[in-house]
Amino acid sequence: MTGQALSDNPGLVSHVWFFGSAGVTPQTGDELAAQIRSGQTELFSTHADDDNIAEWGRKDWLGSAHAVDPRDIPGVERFGSNGGVVPGYGSPRGEYGESTDSHDAHNSTKDVIVGWSVGPGGAMIPRYESREQTGYLDPSAESFKHFVVGLREALETAGAN
Repeated sequence: MTGQALSDNPGLVSHVWFFGSAGVTPQTGDELAAQIRSGQTELFSTHADDDNIAEWGRKDWLGSAHAVDPRDIPGVERFGSNGGVVPGYGSPRGEYGESTDSHDAHNSTKDVIVGWSVGPGGAMIPRYESREQTGYLDPSAESFKHFVVGLREALETAGAN
């Protein structure tokens, strides 16, 4: 939806970040690429390897009308979300950001299967354990730290102090 709003309204914003996007239509991808080429928009995109949800929105074999991954639009700048140092965050050398391991925006707790038990009558019963997962915009996440650095650079470029 963000991509569609941007392609329908060129110049609406100058900088855009996509986090774990479910995709854009081919037409939207072409229009965003044109805005990037013209210098009208800077677009940044990430998708964490452990985000198993977003990619389903881009499956054309499921009938998705928005099968284009924003990371593949010409001119889009990719940024990390799998854990790593983010230069310029906290100091010129940067700071480590945690890997995003869910499709969530913020930290969440998920119950995950950690094994099996045998129940009455020999039925297999899953054993669950709650695990905290890091979302794209959690302050400890690499993707969040890239966003902060990119936003700061965009503001400096625009002359905001």
